[in-house]
Amino acid sequence: MAKLLQQIDHVSTHLTETFRNEQALVKSLGEALNDLDQRLLRDIRQVAADHRIRRGTILNALEDLADGIGMFRPQNQDALPESRESVATSPPVARPQPAAAVIPEQIDYGHQYAPNAGDWRQATKNVSLEDELELHLNGLNRKNFQH
Repeated sequence: MAKLLQQIDHVSTHLTETFRNEQALVKSLGEALNDLDQRLLRDIRQVAADHRIRRGTILNALEDLADGIGMFRPQNQDALPESRESVATSPPVARPQPAAAVIPEQIDYGHQYAPNAGDWRQATKNVSLEDELELHLNGLNRKNFQH
């Protein structure tokens, strides 16, 4: 019986040591998982911040494109558009407003038409197709009569 009590005591001691070792392992695993969670959270926040920056850059580029649709830049302007930050800090520049009847047959889709120098739509109105055709036909007729 004494031997049985000694074996029970030995098993109890062994179980207590195993429990403490397992508890220390679970605690260290929990700490490692918390560290990984914190790193993942920092990385996600960094990705979100980078995404906001890229989205803002793209939005500024789209706004610049929308500002430039339907008009050509004058020859004396720089090829690169100004950044939104420099535009925001500089005083506003008044743009010339187009005459109301510049292109009367243009369909209005809710967008403001603001032509600048060199509008191709106005240039096509200045060309007479009948005159062009007559010039070409007269040129062909002259060539036929000369031969």
